[in-house]
Amino acid sequence: MSLKNLIVQGEFIYLLGTADNDPDKIAKEVSKLHSAIKNYFQDIGFHDFSPSSFVYNYGNFLFRAMPPGLSVEPIKSGKIFKKTEEGPYFKRLSEITDSAPFHITVNTHLGNLENRHTLIIEVISEPAIIHKFRQLKVRPELNQDIIDLIIYENELFIKNFGKACYLNVQNPPTPLDSFYRTEVSEKLKEYGFAEISNLLEKGREDIEKGRSQDGLVDLRTALDNFFVKVIESKGQKPAKDIDKNIDKLKGLGYIDEYTHMLLQKLCYNGLHNTLSKVTHDRVPRDLFDSRFQFNVAEQIFDYVLERVIRLNLSYTPNNQSASQSSESTNINKGQLPK
Repeated sequence: MSLKNLIVQGEFIYLLGTADNDPDKIAKEVSKLHSAIKNYFQDIGFHDFSPSSFVYNYGNFLFRAMPPGLSVEPIKSGKIFKKTEEGPYFKRLSEITDSAPFHITVNTHLGNLENRHTLIIEVISEPAIIHKFRQLKVRPELNQDIIDLIIYENELFIKNFGKACYLNVQNPPTPLDSFYRTEVSEKLKEYGFAEISNLLEKGREDIEKGRSQDGLVDLRTALDNFFVKVIESKGQKPAKDIDKNIDKLKGLGYIDEYTHMLLQKLCYNGLHNTLSKVTHDRVPRDLFDSRFQFNVAEQIFDYVLERVIRLNLSYTPNNQSASQSSESTNINKGQLPK
């Protein structure tokens, strides 16, 4: 994955002046808010690395989690850092937690909302791990748990900034270029379920960007279509309802009575019915609940893909797993064995 996926961006809005939009009042409010932004970051330990001028009030700011004496990046000469500036800066950078917000950019510009001038505040938070990669040549080992932690910490950082400065949320903090592919979504594509994979990735993108209702609709559709396509891959006519297709898997001998019971309770009675109610009533779910539902669905997909599609394992009448069929030893990726 690209480290760009770990950069988090949020946008806030601040109403300026009164209904008469007096320009002097607006200018004073902008200057006051700019000072508040600088003071906030300095108070929490960031050094102001913003452009400055005696004659112009710039609207963009740069803060870095470095003491003032170490705020400037080392000067590069080809691929070699100058020895005089290398030690303290790199030592400090190496000590910072990978997930910690390190390089903060704040851009402000005037806008208009319902005939009122506003100040739009865009905040971008780059975690320390990105700068360790760029400057220390550290190659991070990232799994989904670490990715989630980095994104969560930087999202929370931006949210806390907005609350501290009394700003209204315009666009909630989200990864700049979120990473929505998972091992299961890739496996779905490999075995001919590209449409299901696309629904999962699109749904994950929606929930990460705060559109849980839309994302969960995609998940429910993926769940329905997955079992239809699995049954079709076995040369059978699929049923309309997901519980009936689970019955068909049992009838075909791919799952025994105990797994059948588990899939009905977990997949149909639990996940599918919950998704149906949530999506029908357009109930918003928070990010962690939405991710949990996607994770449960992907575990179900993975089990069925491995057992029914890749290995083609069926049960004998006494519920003992039969030997892998000769068909399963010669699976071509992207094709569904019958």
